[in-house]
Amino acid sequence: MRPARGLAALAAIAGARWAAAAPADAPVLSVSPPALDVGPIEVVSATASAAVHVTNTGGGTLKLLAVDLLDDGTGAAADWTVTAGPPCTAAIPPSCVLDAGQTADLALAFDPQAIGVRDVALLINYHDTADRSISIPLRGVGVGPTLDLAAPATLDFGALPLATAGAIVLPVANHGTRTLADARVTVTPAGTFSVSPAGTFSVTTASAASITVTCTPTAAGSVTGKLQLSAPDVLGSPTEISLRCAGDPGATLVATPPALVLGEVRLAAPTVAHVAVASRNAPIALTAAELETAIAGVAVRGTPATTPATLDLTAAPQAEGSLDDRILVTPGTGPMLAIPVSGAAVTASYSVPDAASLGTFCVQQPTTPRIVSLTSTGTATLRLSAPRLASTTSPFELTLVAPLGYPNIVAPRQRAIVSATPRQRGTAGVASDDIVWTTDAAGATASRTTLTATFIDDGGAIAPAALGFGPTRCSTAARRRSGSTRRRSRRRSPSTARASPPRSTPARSPRSASGSIPPSSARCPSSSRSLRPSCATRSPSSCAVRASPPAATATPAPTPACRAPASTPAAAAPPAIPPARSPSRSRYSRPSCRAAGSSEAHRSPDLPGGRHLGHQHLQRDLLSQMEVHDPQDDTHRSPAEHALDAILVEQDHTGTKIPSHAVLRD
Repeated sequence: MRPARGLAALAAIAGARWAAAAPADAPVLSVSPPALDVGPIEVVSATASAAVHVTNTGGGTLKLLAVDLLDDGTGAAADWTVTAGPPCTAAIPPSCVLDAGQTADLALAFDPQAIGVRDVALLINYHDTADRSISIPLRGVGVGPTLDLAAPATLDFGALPLATAGAIVLPVANHGTRTLADARVTVTPAGTFSVSPAGTFSVTTASAASITVTCTPTAAGSVTGKLQLSAPDVLGSPTEISLRCAGDPGATLVATPPALVLGEVRLAAPTVAHVAVASRNAPIALTAAELETAIAGVAVRGTPATTPATLDLTAAPQAEGSLDDRILVTPGTGPMLAIPVSGAAVTASYSVPDAASLGTFCVQQPTTPRIVSLTSTGTATLRLSAPRLASTTSPFELTLVAPLGYPNIVAPRQRAIVSATPRQRGTAGVASDDIVWTTDAAGATASRTTLTATFIDDGGAIAPAALGFGPTRCSTAARRRSGSTRRRSRRRSPSTARASPPRSTPARSPRSASGSIPPSSARCPSSSRSLRPSCATRSPSSCAVRASPPAATATPAPTPACRAPASTPAAAAPPAIPPARSPSRSRYSRPSCRAAGSSEAHRSPDLPGGRHLGHQHLQRDLLSQMEVHDPQDDTHRSPAEHALDAILVEQDHTGTKIPSHAVLRD
């Protein structure tokens, strides 16, 4: 997979250069393999195992600080587990020390819980001569069939004459990756209810199958039962619906089918259902047919008539909601016939991003992917054709993430996900193309997402162009610590109050990205390589966020924080966080492109040990290193203890920025 190759190439290039430049007696991290692909794995009754070998190929001692699994918002990290072997404990942290020549194996297990591409990054944080990290791409694909039944929660047959069978046909679909050969449907109690096909049956991905449920009452009165649809190789619990039927010895009219199952009826797409009404003996005149409860836009036509007759139910609902009702058929003589109706009025709608910037890349260097998705925002099940690139010679590659096969469906509030990766190119410039999404939503059958990627031969290359942290819930422990910190601060007098020393509070690894955040318009001094908030977007009461200043042989002067307007008293500035331990460069540096022909073309010394500032990696590093200064109570707390709503900007001499956004909520 190209994304995995891109990450592995970045890690290999940077790791090799760091190893070559490291002192002879310094520890050096070596990882094998640089990328891992376990292939397609069935989501039921199958797992895959593999291992990543971490070795100190240098001198001295290498310390493994943390090992984590990160995904791009797909939830795939939950499908993987990592267990460290000796000399480490099973989980890291606590940290693990590798002496020269010593190896620790990281055992990986992949147990997919969903059909689709389930790629993650294995992030290893370590310390050789400074704190660093390396990313190993892991690829796995969950495959298998699905089993979907379109039926109401309760299937009501109404009242039937004794010993008269009433049958209802229900569709069954498979939206997975292969044919399902062992589906099974059962009903209870047997005798009154029956179902076909009996035993097991197959459902292909190309076309829907069907099951027929029959009720044959043998005695007067109501009977209830259950239907269960299952398959041993389908993930999830069996599908169950309730059955209801009544025996009426005095019934003279019979409906075929005995009930109308409308399913989803879209507001913009009226549907018509037909039901035949016959008499058990001589023809009977039907004087009227109407709904028991009036529903706007739903009507019954076909009377007056004489049996056998056909009634038409036209459903053009004007508002979303339930369509459950009964058609009451009144004969000239004899009892009334009630025909159950079930269904729901729904709306089909969806959202896609208008544009997606994949970031800035060096020419002739590996690129990295970005997740792009369509979200079903309505109440209808959306039908979707395979997403595609508009140009046949596109500068991007499009990979299906979930679902893997098309045409397919997207349930309400669910997503169809693809991964877009820029192709490598040898000249500077901007690459662009459109993802075309084709659905069956009335009035919006096709939409486009414009992809862009910028290639440069000089300057800072950053991908993605924006970071989104999404809502993150603060832990209870963090809130307790936050409250006690504020109480201690309030007990100090203004003249003696001082800020708490910086603390390194581990941040939970982010599991998802909430999307792009527009770049900030603020500009910080071009000589700075440290992170600071966007002054132009801050309010007077906002927190002042500090990050590590550039590493140097001497502690640099504190970076000025954003200032409140003159009318607002300025809060005491927090102490500077000590510089990173690396003697030569900032902790938050990135690849630097050089002009073609330069002896340093495509040089990336800013990625020691294979460091790749990917989406999640930068999030984790920023949150784990930053302290948040609250001018309201003059305390310093980690982001897990403070509501952070800021735009962070990283900028080097090229003026390149990384906008990011985080909202931490209690």
